[in-house]
Amino acid sequence: MNQKSGTFEPEKFEDHYETALIDLINQKRAGKTIRPKERPKGETPSI
Repeated sequence: MNQKSGTFEPEKFEDHYETALIDLINQKRAGKTIRPKERPKGETPSI
């Protein structure tokens, strides 16, 4: 736990999921065709 303790500074935090979701929404609004990204070999989709 000591390794993960520290002060959290929200202004330095970047939510990569939120950024990708906003990008996807903007692409759909622009009428672009959305295609799933290629998965790296050896990675199986979760069910």
